[in-house]
Amino acid sequence: MVKRKKNYRPLIILGSVGIFFVLFITILINGWINLGKYSVYYAQNLPHKTGTNPVMVAVFNNTDSIYIPNAEYDEWSGGYKVRNEYQTIYYKPGDIRDPGYISIEKGGEQQLYLCNGSISEYSLTDFHETKIYNFSSNGTLVSLGTSENTSSPTIKDREIVNEKLKEMYGPIVSHRKVPKINLQFIYNFVNEGKFK
Repeated sequence: MVKRKKNYRPLIILGSVGIFFVLFITILINGWINLGKYSVYYAQNLPHKTGTNPVMVAVFNNTDSIYIPNAEYDEWSGGYKVRNEYQTIYYKPGDIRDPGYISIEKGGEQQLYLCNGSISEYSLTDFHETKIYNFSSNGTLVSLGTSENTSSPTIKDREIVNEKLKEMYGPIVSHRKVPKINLQFIYNFVNEGKFK
């Protein structure tokens, strides 16, 4: 009687494919998390056209995964709030049912409110000056206005808006972390066309 050798080749191939698949999915998930968590760093280093604002877009779109210093969970809004002696900043990540926003309150009164706009991709409302600033999907200031009229922005308007935006997400940008594994080339590949 001749003993037949067991053929382990299909098991080895199947095991190798399974390990490769699990490793591939793990790398994809970690890359996705890295791109969201360090998106402010990547946006600051993204080559972009003058007038576009990749940092604003990164902060607004990745509020749920970026590091927000001194943030407390706010049960009422489901977002985060950062308090200092002058103001309270609210960061609410968006989802399919509820769009996100970034809001500043001073002395119990709402001052600034950045959200998805009805006219444009992003809308910044200044309650103190009763102005609405509209931005395109790449963060370009498109128009500004009041409830009565809308006009094209001037250079001075752009400077004013940049100061207001720095007030809203300045703590995030100043405390942004440098990624341990730098995926800047992937971030540039995905986003560079949007900001050119």
